[in-house]
Amino acid sequence: MGTGGIDMRYENPLYLAEEAASLYHISGGRVALGVSRGAPEVADRGWEAFGYKGEAPNGADMARAHLEAFMAAVDGNGFATAAPLDRQYPNMFQPGSALPVFPMVSELCKHIFYGSGTHASAEQTAKDGLNLMSSTLVSETTAETLGEIQADQISRYRAAWKKPNHEGPVTGYPID
Repeated sequence: MGTGGIDMRYENPLYLAEEAASLYHISGGRVALGVSRGAPEVADRGWEAFGYKGEAPNGADMARAHLEAFMAAVDGNGFATAAPLDRQYPNMFQPGSALPVFPMVSELCKHIFYGSGTHASAEQTAKDGLNLMSSTLVSETTAETLGEIQADQISRYRAAWKKPNHEGPVTGYPID
């Protein structure tokens, strides 16, 4: 527990979906989970030491793939196929059926925040239907103050949120 964003370059997306749903149940729904591409770091492709491969030098492609798999798991999509009954113990699932990650929480997606460091990632966060955490680790350097950059990110997020006709409140919070 704490504040910040989980670096998706280093995270197993299916395990994170399981952990997040468990935390949701344990906390009685009082969870706000932050995820992100991750901050610039001193390690050169450090995620490879954890067994993850990506093409982009900053791991953005792999972090995106992990985020998509995580969100698909949170949405209840199947990631494995149920074995034949003679190989299941106990016999719980129809053979060949898609198995989601358990536990499942239908409301969990409303509790996920994406830590954005750029205007483009703030807009993508809205398109993905996630809440926004505007980071203090912004990669767009201008003459603007951090507060002005964050305000612009939040404004772009809110405008992008309206385009896909998302329901619910529009959120966008600066974090330190």
